[in-house]
Amino acid sequence: MLSTSQLGYQYPNSKMIHFPDFVLGTNEHCLILGESGCGKTTLLHLLAGLRTPSQGEILYNNQSLDPLSSSDRDIFRGKNMGVVFQSSAFISSLSVLENLMMPLMLSGKIQDENKAKELLSIVNLDHKIQKPIGELSIGEQQRVSIIRSVIHGPKWVLADEPTSALDNKNAESVIELLTSITRANNASLIVVTHDHRWNQAISHTIKL
Repeated sequence: MLSTSQLGYQYPNSKMIHFPDFVLGTNEHCLILGESGCGKTTLLHLLAGLRTPSQGEILYNNQSLDPLSSSDRDIFRGKNMGVVFQSSAFISSLSVLENLMMPLMLSGKIQDENKAKELLSIVNLDHKIQKPIGELSIGEQQRVSIIRSVIHGPKWVLADEPTSALDNKNAESVIELLTSITRANNASLIVVTHDHRWNQAISHTIKL
């Protein structure tokens, strides 16, 4: 379970951004909605432990990350979370497969190449598994980023505009992939998006 209480964040020389309290149970999905600049991505970064709240707290199965060191927080994130950023951070010198093996290696799980190929086939990229990641288009890299976020079976998947660069066909594949694979793994899914194509897949919304 993930829960927030009186959560707020303040950038330097700016007003405090206040976020609504919410609870997300195991295998629950939700959309974070709101106008540009309202703090959707900031909230996602707080939930991922990439920023520390200015006030309030976030609990992950009744555990707070605030007391943890930066390295321990990274370890917790690597084992328990999958994060899809708007801009994918890959190691450009490595292949698609090698980039996908990184979360498995960091979380101490078996590096299953067949699983990587199976997931890539869902988004029509299995034929590029040995290609250098830098040779893929932005849309293709975004699909690989989504596969990377779920391949290690995290408890929480946090996605920031995961379908923004995709056409309808590939967006439908990604929506189906993220919702089905998180349900299969009993994981929670939080999606920050302006993409209305998600509305039919996830009914639970948090409006900022």
